[in-house]
Amino acid sequence: MDSTTSDSQAHAKAPNVRALVQMLQAIKSTAKQHCTVLLGTEGLSVRWEIDSKTLQSSIFLRQEMFLEYRCPGGVRVFGLQFNNLMDTLQVFASSGHELVLKYPNANMQLECQMSEQGEGNDVNIYAQLDSQEMPIPKDLSDYWQDPSSYFLTSGMLLKEMIEDLEWTAVGSNNSTVEVCMQRQPRRLLFTAQAAGTLQVRPISM
Repeated sequence: MDSTTSDSQAHAKAPNVRALVQMLQAIKSTAKQHCTVLLGTEGLSVRWEIDSKTLQSSIFLRQEMFLEYRCPGGVRVFGLQFNNLMDTLQVFASSGHELVLKYPNANMQLECQMSEQGEGNDVNIYAQLDSQEMPIPKDLSDYWQDPSSYFLTSGMLLKEMIEDLEWTAVGSNNSTVEVCMQRQPRRLLFTAQAAGTLQVRPISM
C-alpha cells in the first residue's frame, strides 16, 4: 500500500474488541443483511434496517472510546455483510488484544489488524472484508408523516415488557402486539394476543 493511500485512510484502534462485539450483538440482523458503516470526525457508527424501513438499529462509538482515531477526507460510508463483520470481530475478540481498523485499503476493503507479542516473535493477524457502496441511511424520523407520536423509555424497561408479552406466543404462529398511546390522560399500553392475552402499562409514562 502506498503512502498516499495510507494518509487518506480512516484509522481506529479499539482497546477492547469484546465490548465492541457485545454492543453489536444488540443488532438482530438476518443472515444476508448488510449494515452501513459511517466513519466521521466524531466517531464510528454502525446502522442496520430491514427492507420495509420499519425497524432500524444504530450504534455510535465516539472517537474518545478509541485509543487512536482519525478520519481524514470527510465522512466515509460503506456497506458490510453484518454476519461477516460479527464473525471476524469474534475471532479477534478471543485474544483480548487491541484491534486496528482501517478503511479503505487498495481494494476498497475494511482491514482489521491485530499484533501479538510472543516469545521472541511478533504475530500479526489480518482480515479483509469486502465492502460495497451504500447510501447514507435515513433516520427513522425521516419516514414519519405528521401528525406523529412517540415515547421515550428505558431500554431495560422496554426489554422486560417485550419479554413479558412473549409468553402469549407460546404454541401459536399468529401472535400480535398492539401499542396504544393516549395524550390525555397520558397512557401507554401494550397488548399481546395469541394463545392468551396480556396487557402491560408502564407506570412511568
